[in-house]
Amino acid sequence: EPEIKAFPQEAILEVSNLKIVYKSGVGWFRKKEFTTAVKGISFTLYRGETLGIAGASGSGKTSLGRSLVKLTEPEEGNVLLHDTPQSSIQYIFQDPWNALNPTLEVGEAIREVIAARKPQMPQEFLRKEAIDYMRMVGLMPDYYYRYPAEFSGGQRQRISIARALAAEPKILICDEIVSALDVSIQAQVLNLLKDLQVALGLSYIFISHDLAVLRYMSDRLMVMKDGEVVETGASEAVFQSPSQDYTKELLKAVR
Repeated sequence: EPEIKAFPQEAILEVSNLKIVYKSGVGWFRKKEFTTAVKGISFTLYRGETLGIAGASGSGKTSLGRSLVKLTEPEEGNVLLHDTPQSSIQYIFQDPWNALNPTLEVGEAIREVIAARKPQMPQEFLRKEAIDYMRMVGLMPDYYYRYPAEFSGGQRQRISIARALAAEPKILICDEIVSALDVSIQAQVLNLLKDLQVALGLSYIFISHDLAVLRYMSDRLMVMKDGEVVETGASEAVFQSPSQDYTKELLKAVR
């Protein structure tokens, strides 16, 4: 029997009626076109849980994730954080290469995040703390002065995770973060995230088109299609007996 975590029903994030619209064709002679990427979605994230968001490409799952960290401004709706500043939501991108500055040593990339939180702290202290975060994600201290190009994809994703953790988040939004990695490396990164969640008491929103990954990571699952939530429930329950045809189709593709 799969272990089912019981959560204290303590909401850390509440999203209500979120609507995201993209405008295109702005110009003198071009007709303005509006694409509604997310159509009035509401959900709650509880402290310490992983909410998986599934859906095919174009379902609106990334637009939803980006709006939670203000990378996309919603047209309507509310994002309410309970006793949690906005800075405590961090976003980890699919491609760590684009997320890291190629001209900055990776240790320095982590150190500057800590420095933003602790501007009074001496440099040596900040460097030691950056090394602590590197160790936390399984990277050697002597990697501090290396550049992103000197690492593998899996290692770069670990660097991105360390950088996100350096902001002392309560919530991590993980957007397809293992989809570009080999299966064996995927498993290592997913296990690392599970360990970090327990050690640091984190809540995750895990966005993926890969249902096997979502089944492994998620406590609850939200299935999106065309900007709407078509099914939501305890992850294992959705996998074992999906109620919607669309979810059944998605699952058929992986069985």
